[in-house]
Parts: sequence; C-alpha cells; structure tokens
Amino acid sequence: MQPKGGAGKSFVAVHLVQFLRESGKTVLPLDLDSSNNTLSQFEALKASALDIQLEDNEHRVDARKFDEHLETIINSKATDVVMDIGASIYNPFSAHIVEIEFFTMLKDSGIEAIIHVPISGGQGLLDNMGGLQSVSALAGENGKFVIWTNRFFGDLELNGVPFEKGNLFKSLKTSILGIVKIPRWSSDTVQFDVETMMKSKLTYDEVLTSDKFKIFTKSRLKKVKAEFFANIAAAGFLDTTP
Repeated sequence: MQPKGGAGKSFVAVHLVQFLRESGKTVLPLDLDSSNNTLSQFEALKASALDIQLEDNEHRVDARKFDEHLETIINSKATDVVMDIGASIYNPFSAHIVEIEFFTMLKDSGIEAIIHVPISGGQGLLDNMGGLQSVSALAGENGKFVIWTNRFFGDLELNGVPFEKGNLFKSLKTSILGIVKIPRWSSDTVQFDVETMMKSKLTYDEVLTSDKFKIFTKSRLKKVKAEFFANIAAAGFLDTTP
C-alpha cells in the first residue's frame, strides 16, 4: 500500500503471492488497482479483479460492493489474502476504511493485517516516505508494516541520513515487522530479464518451464528468484504455520 504511483506496489504483490505459495500458504489474491489491474493479468496467480468504485463517482467507494468483498476476506479459508491497492483507488479506499474502522474490524475478526509498503530511493524517496506516513496514519495503533526497499533509482538517503536511521523509521520501528530488500541488479541484462518477465505477466515458474525463453535467461531468473525469495524470508514476517 502506497499512495505514490510507480512505487512498485504491483511488483511487490506479484512477488509476495508467489513467495507465500512456495512457503506452503494458500493465498487469495485480490486486485483493487482498477486503472491497471496488473496483478490479475498474471493468469497463473488467479487473482480476482475487484472494482469497488461507484460507477457515477470514481472518488467514492461503493460501500455495498466493498462490504461483499470484506465478507469474502473474512470468510475465506485461505491462510493469506493479498490485496493490490492501486494509486488511483488509494484516496477513496483510505477514506472508506477510516469510516468503517477497517483495521479494527479485521482485528476483531481474528485477522492480522500486515501492510506492505514499497519505498524507492532516488528523487522519489521523499514522496515515498510521505506515502508511508499517510498509510501509518490510516492504520493507527493496529498498523503492522513490512517495508520493501528498492534501490534501483538510488540510495534510500535523505540529506545524507539513511532511511532506516531517519525519524520516520524510528517512529514506526515497533510497528515494522521486517524489511525486504529488493535486489539491486548490477547487470542490465538481468534487469531486462526481470522487466521482460513482468511485462509478459509471467511468474518465475512459468518462465523456467517455458520454451520461449533461452537457457541463459532462465538461469539468470532462477538466481534472481532464489536471491529475492531469500531476502523476503530473511525479513522474518512470515508466520510459519500453514
């Protein structure tokens, strides 16, 4: 969850679903990014695309539709539900979940909500940090976060202070369950392979078993998957109970 567009929310969701399933979890992926529907375009992930905006007012959530989807989440037999919330729906979604006390409702239903927030370095870092602050205000005292750090666009430093030593991180430290370091691939070839896989809307396993990808591409992506998934596991937020 991150109000800043282009921060990598769908990238995170796609990888999180794959990682959780490989970890033995049953996952219900939900795509609430009505402007792109990236997650639901990965057919292998079997994500449901949900349109929760009012037909005559895109700035408001259709409460009845949202209630139906919330019932689906609460009654789901899946161990984990992954929601990809796009930047275009963030404002109406955030206003609605505050109104209905969404996180409190989930807690009262015995559901732990973990908010995954991507933070990109470089010029967008300040906006990304503002997004994290906005999300933490929404969640309130029930907020639990996993931060995904992306150094592709530059280091996560503001005025020479690393993100993890800054005041924002310190203020949220007790609520942060872990940090996932998105690998910073030094090779343009590897970066191209990852981008091609994402644009093709394919999972790692689909690429590795496909005849359309060359052996060296498969070898590189196999290493990428191993490194990335190891980083996710190292973050330590995963409940090991299937």
